[in-house]
Amino acid sequence: MPQKKNIFRIGVSDESPFIVYSIQTILAAELIRHEIFSYPVDGEDLLTQLNENPPEILITDLNFGPEQSNLNGIRKIEEVRKRHPDMKIIIFTAQTNQALLNKVIQTPINGIVSKRDNRHQLVEAFHWITYPRKRIYYSEQMKNLVSDRLFVESNNVLTPSELEIIRLFAMGHSLMNIARLRKRSVSTVATQKYNAMRKLQLHSNTDLIKYVLTQELI
Repeated sequence: MPQKKNIFRIGVSDESPFIVYSIQTILAAELIRHEIFSYPVDGEDLLTQLNENPPEILITDLNFGPEQSNLNGIRKIEEVRKRHPDMKIIIFTAQTNQALLNKVIQTPINGIVSKRDNRHQLVEAFHWITYPRKRIYYSEQMKNLVSDRLFVESNNVLTPSELEIIRLFAMGHSLMNIARLRKRSVSTVATQKYNAMRKLQLHSNTDLIKYVLTQELI
């Protein structure tokens, strides 16, 4: 009985069922000789199913949990790579913050595609990583982010005070409470928080908290 050849097992993991369905539809229309499976997005559940039924290629997003111990975000990718060193990983994300993306590409991933890209970019990423290449695949949107200095420049390093303030803020302290703990005025604390976000190119408190968790600052 003839065996199937070059059948790629593809795993899709995303918190949005619509995104999972869209990826499955795109790949089904563009690729042949493949099998597509849906996987949980939560890190613990994902790792369990990957151990039971590992795909050759995993397409997943960077879902961030509210707690430091939550196995998601960068920690999820690192743990997947640790347990499955031969698995190809494509990050499919709407994230645009350069500080976070800088951390992502330092993990051993194979490709990174923006959810704002044309759908063909995901197919290109798939074709790219099915051949032995050492370089990461960047979609068009991600290439633009790289050209805009994906790495935080040395003159953007936070001061110890700025670092402490964003740590405390991410831990749930209000600016007023931080001012009381630091024996500073609220306006001084607010200015230092603003300066830290500007240096890191973070545009919201949510991005700030994600950055602190990703960098394991708490």
